[in-house]
Amino acid sequence: MEHLEYFIAIVEEKNLTKAAQRLFITQPSLTRYVNKLEEEYGVKLLDRAKLPISLTPEGSLFLQEKLKIETTELNLRKRLKQMAQSREKITIGTGYSRAGFWLPQAVETFARRYPDMDLGITTCGELKLPGKLLSGEIDVAVGAFSLEDPAYEQLPLGVESMRLLVPKAFGLTPEDLTWEQSFDNPYVLRPEQLSGLDCVESDDSIGSYMGRLSLEQQYNIVHGRTITAGSADVIRMLVRDGMGYGYVSVRKESKNIRTADGDVPVVACTLPGLPLTRYSYAAYSKSSRNLQRIRELVAMIQKDMFAYDARIKMVSG
Repeated sequence: MEHLEYFIAIVEEKNLTKAAQRLFITQPSLTRYVNKLEEEYGVKLLDRAKLPISLTPEGSLFLQEKLKIETTELNLRKRLKQMAQSREKITIGTGYSRAGFWLPQAVETFARRYPDMDLGITTCGELKLPGKLLSGEIDVAVGAFSLEDPAYEQLPLGVESMRLLVPKAFGLTPEDLTWEQSFDNPYVLRPEQLSGLDCVESDDSIGSYMGRLSLEQQYNIVHGRTITAGSADVIRMLVRDGMGYGYVSVRKESKNIRTADGDVPVVACTLPGLPLTRYSYAAYSKSSRNLQRIRELVAMIQKDMFAYDARIKMVSG
């Protein structure tokens, strides 16, 4: 967006003189820019009555929407450039942790089969994937999310186990209950047993966040101290270290619930009606110009996912 960097510099520096120095222009030129901008929109965007300069409510909205427009414009230019080039490109969007264990083999297989096509991998919070797919920023979304749009195909890739992980030290479960036993048959707790206890929660960047909301809304549990994390691995490790209980995806073979000597100081529990599984999906537009190849890529990702599961079980066994 033309000269949007001027406005951003003023907001960040909170001073016209410093912003002008940063932009290598004169301060009067920057003042004229602001005056013209406010005249064009008919509102005060900046409060310049005193230092430091601050955004008005109208200015905050202006900056927020202009940044959205700029992002859309950049994505449009990128896509148009790709269309004009001889090489096609498919961009896969997935969660931070999934990229490392679901995609490598599939990407390699696809690249060998179609050397004329470029591939891109974008990682982000899984709940942001549907928005990136709808905006055209990515061509395929892979992860734990929900997309209800008839213009898009959403295929289940697999089922993941969800457990309410509770440190044994909390004393809520029988002392002789092992991790393996509890994973297969989660110990049923009463919601009131968790009231006041410390909790390790997922933030809104990962798929477990929806499970967290369900936990809070369905059972109305009052937490003690809350630790929020954007990684399922981190949540599992914090629960292992006794920092609180957490509702998160987990495997029976997971290494990050074990201590250095191999002990598992965690028990898998549940609450009445709490889901023990969740689906992971791949989604893409039915009108994609590379629909057939995208479907092949998704099939490869699904195959790689099953291969990963087999490798984990082999190593653990």
